[in-house]
Amino acid sequence: MQLKISSYFQGDNFSEKGERRKPPEVPPPKDDTKYLSDEKSKLKARLKLVGEETRVAYADCERYSPRVKAAYLRTYMTKRCAQIPFVPKRQDYTIISVIDADTLDATMALQEEFPNASIGVLNMASDKYVGGGFLTGAPAQEESLCRRSTLWPCLMGVKDQFYPIPATSVLVSPDVFVFRTGFEDNFRILPWSECFFIRIISVAAIYKPRIQNGRFENHADRQLTATKVRETLRAAFHAGCNVLVLGALGCGAFKNPPRAIAEIFRDVLNESEFLVAFERIIFAILDSKKVTYGASTNNYEIFRQVLVPRDENTEKEAS
Repeated sequence: MQLKISSYFQGDNFSEKGERRKPPEVPPPKDDTKYLSDEKSKLKARLKLVGEETRVAYADCERYSPRVKAAYLRTYMTKRCAQIPFVPKRQDYTIISVIDADTLDATMALQEEFPNASIGVLNMASDKYVGGGFLTGAPAQEESLCRRSTLWPCLMGVKDQFYPIPATSVLVSPDVFVFRTGFEDNFRILPWSECFFIRIISVAAIYKPRIQNGRFENHADRQLTATKVRETLRAAFHAGCNVLVLGALGCGAFKNPPRAIAEIFRDVLNESEFLVAFERIIFAILDSKKVTYGASTNNYEIFRQVLVPRDENTEKEAS
């Protein structure tokens, strides 16, 4: 199986209208999925192919907009962001939702609904490896972001400076270009008119902390995670974001306790400096009952229970 790269991304150069002139002389990546019997291995091989296609497409993205390549060296690290001043915005509260969706699918929907919004997206990053397992076809959230955007070269451009990511620091990539759809849409390459730029905030959760009865065994781990969440929100605010797409930080391969993480987000978002810092915050978390790939978890339901008021949950179920 080989996915096709759209004609929008073919060609060595373009006319002023963006029309294709010459097809690229790039050999297609080797398709080895037919030799694999294990479903997980097949999936990994497929995602690896998609990643290779994405890397081929970077050059065409760069030709489309000089802004794409310029962003590769613009990622910066925040060690300690200034506290957000309590300044009332256009409304006196933040709308918080938990939805069953992929991170970038939710972001694309927001971009369509609010084209003038400054959207910040949480990347649940590997602290050691740029893009996590992007190059090898891993199915986690960071890898998905890299397959569908220019996040990988934005992080690679600062690898020597900022990796491994310090425990209380976050990386801000202010101009990441989104140009592919997701798994359910066969990773379709978008027309130029539907591509867009977002800000991505990369933060690494604690890797496999000790857990007891669904909680952090060490209080210091909870405190550190709360610090990471605060720094993420502060970095997003100072980067100009007014809408955020967040997720179940560390609740996949990093084995953080989902209820504890959801409660940390709830508690931090209720701190005075964050109450009106953003207009809207969406937690995009795939419902494990509908997940086609990746780990099976109850993260969606747990975050929904913790972050969405009970009466609101009841109304949704009744409807």
